[in-house]
Amino acid sequence: MIMNPRWPILLASMLLAVIIAAGTAVPAVHAAPFELTVTYKTAFDKMTASADKTTAAKLKQQYADLLASQKQEVSWDTFISGLHSRNTTAETAVREKIKQVDAAKLAKLKSEADKTREKYADLFELYDKMNSQLRLAKSIDSKTAVALLKPQVDSLKIAVAIARDDIRGKDAAYKAAKTAAAKKIAAYKKTLEGIESYESKIKTAKATNSSTKKLFDAEARIVKDALKKGDSKRTLGSLSKLLAYSKQINEQKAKIYSFEGQITAIITATGKQIA
Repeated sequence: MIMNPRWPILLASMLLAVIIAAGTAVPAVHAAPFELTVTYKTAFDKMTASADKTTAAKLKQQYADLLASQKQEVSWDTFISGLHSRNTTAETAVREKIKQVDAAKLAKLKSEADKTREKYADLFELYDKMNSQLRLAKSIDSKTAVALLKPQVDSLKIAVAIARDDIRGKDAAYKAAKTAAAKKIAAYKKTLEGIESYESKIKTAKATNSSTKKLFDAEARIVKDALKKGDSKRTLGSLSKLLAYSKQINEQKAKIYSFEGQITAIITATGKQIA
């Protein structure tokens, strides 16, 4: 049995072309991802023809089951890829919404605070100027100037106090809104942190599959050698191992799909929090 190392890439390309052309999420698979080349298929057929009925049946069944399991792997890849892509898009959108939490409200309050300062700028400048003149009058002991300036400064002092209270109020409103927004954002991000756990599990599952795939590839070479030598017992044993490895890979991919589903739930929950 020969396994073309490029079949996953080639098959993925074929599947993509079928999906685009047919507009369906479950494309028809015309070629199995793992199958014998003509030379080794001929050897396999010769082996099953010469073997006893029980062995021949087992060989054919193991090979058919292996092809079916490999097709299932391709299906899992399609499902996982689609869900992961949707999750990535959804997470990006949610994180963008988080950045915009209360943004309009904060911008308005900040603008009001800035405009309030600008509104009283001339008053503060006049107060500082008059106050400086009053201090100067006092320093030179000009009673006439002091008598003229003090009432004006006192009047301005009251106006300045009112202005400062107004500014403090606007600043306080902006600060309170900013603090509230920060708490909301922290809560939303905390919810999204749940994604990290599943991303870690996905990474572990992929690492497990990578190791299993190496065992699969090594066993595929043994099948090739067994077919070349016409060793039906060894071929049957290797096909059985290949099927076991393929099933293990499918189990991990099922887990990955489930983890992606949990990520979907977290993103959705965060979106509802924001709404």
